Amino acid sequence: MLLRRPSYRKFEYLPRFYDPEKDTDTKRRDKMRLSRSQNRRKVRPAIFWGILIVLAVYMYFYLTGAFR
Repeated sequence: MLLRRPSYRKFEYLPRFYDPEKDTDTKRRDKMRLSRSQNRRKVRPAIFWGILIVLAVYMYFYLTGAFR
């Protein structure tokens, strides 16, 4: 109580050049980029698991002597 607590500074920001149509376009574009990047991430694990399964089948046949 001896020291005064600082108060938050309040301000109002009014953008000078606001175009609502452009704003919706940028939001839609960002959403498409996000969904596109998420789809790319899903492909990598599928390729990884496919290679892993092929390698496991190869090792199974190699160890059982099917290639001899």
